[in-house]
Amino acid sequence: MATLDVGFEKLGAMRQRVIETIFNPLRDQGQYRLIAKGTSVAFDPSRVWLVERGEISVEYLGRVILTLDQGAIVGPWIGSVGPLSLVTTYSDCELVGFDHSAVGDVLSHQDALKTWCSFLAVSTSCYFAEFAEMKVVSVPPAPRMCSFSPGDVILREGDAGKEVFFLVEGGASVTVRGTPVGEVREEEIFGALAALTRAVRTATVTASKPTVCMAFSKDEFRDFLRANATLMEKIFEDFARALGDLNDSVVKASSTKWRNLF
Repeated sequence: MATLDVGFEKLGAMRQRVIETIFNPLRDQGQYRLIAKGTSVAFDPSRVWLVERGEISVEYLGRVILTLDQGAIVGPWIGSVGPLSLVTTYSDCELVGFDHSAVGDVLSHQDALKTWCSFLAVSTSCYFAEFAEMKVVSVPPAPRMCSFSPGDVILREGDAGKEVFFLVEGGASVTVRGTPVGEVREEEIFGALAALTRAVRTATVTASKPTVCMAFSKDEFRDFLRANATLMEKIFEDFARALGDLNDSVVKASSTKWRNLF
């Protein structure tokens, strides 16, 4: 069994002990709260919450950062990261909230305090270990750097789109069937549409000066986008602008055609 699995197995046993020694004696003072399936509520840090029934996710800025099942304990210590929401998706979830002062009274006993501190230490180490594994997977790949001299073709019209390029330094011209249609400048991305859609290149890009580019495979570029939300936003803006330019071209060509009929 992996080290992380052993840690969570130990955490489960300790959590059960915490429930028995600290929270069960306080159940008659608990505030019961039912969260219906498919709903989201703001996390209330004024109490320590125990998941009595069901399963619920903790979201931060719209992203799930933690999933809590029956018996899980969550308190104000997670609220320090920012505004959180509790979301239940597949079934109703029942929570029991305990007042801080009531929990503090129980923790005034040495044995209970020792159990609680051990539980917090193990849970923190487990979640940090899991987060570290997630971060290893989500680290963006190191791009391949490519250098081009003036006149070098970076990508060619009609070729299969296998790579995406980010122009770091220099500049390049864009042609379609030999006709100049535009330029690629520093900090611009090109070649993404063909690479992501498995289509052929619709234009040729040629270095117009000494140029350095980052090159990504399709899968590497997707990983890179997942780790760079700002870059993803720029890609969408570029696609929207390209569609707008295409619409303008179609309208202009159509108008010219109809004018030629008169």
